[in-house]
Amino acid sequence: MGDGQWSPRRAESGQWLLRGLVKCGICQVGVNCHKRRGRDGAPNRYYRCRNHDPIKAGGEDRRCPERNIRSDALDTFVFDQVRAALLRPDVLTAGEQALAVRTPTPDDELLAAEVARLNRKLDTVDAERRRLIDAYQAGLIELPELQRRATEVEHRHHDLNQRRDALTTQRQELTRDNQLRHRVRDFATLDRSRSCRHPVVDCR
Repeated sequence: MGDGQWSPRRAESGQWLLRGLVKCGICQVGVNCHKRRGRDGAPNRYYRCRNHDPIKAGGEDRRCPERNIRSDALDTFVFDQVRAALLRPDVLTAGEQALAVRTPTPDDELLAAEVARLNRKLDTVDAERRRLIDAYQAGLIELPELQRRATEVEHRHHDLNQRRDALTTQRQELTRDNQLRHRVRDFATLDRSRSCRHPVVDCR
């Protein structure tokens, strides 16, 4: 999903806290934010499965049977769960550690070394490209040979560029993940130290 879904212009203040995050439990597709008036005339807000629309569902027989979910009730429930987790930093650190075990973090130094190696290869390919042009201008190779070899060089250059860009993105994601882990650990440490100063809490 694009960043536009989070734009303040697309959501009313304080409404639909889970915009863009909720999926239908039956269809496993995203839900829409829907507003309609109740019997008393007051506007009610709902999360509604996109497959309530028979056209989007692919036919009336495939229309989602799930009821709409009141957004205020679901938003409140999720917010309470998040708040409870924030008040228990041990849960946050346990979750972070479980995630780290399930998806081992790549080593930043290894990624940096691989990016540097690909940069050197790209420099070599660029030099080869210049030598081909010099050889053609000097009359050492014919135009068909120049075109054939230049195409091979261009393919290698494109492949190396893609690999380098992928590794660069991976390094950026690793940096963000590490920053998040540090924030969680710092928060947990700070909260634990505050709890230890509380006379009722046993911090052993």
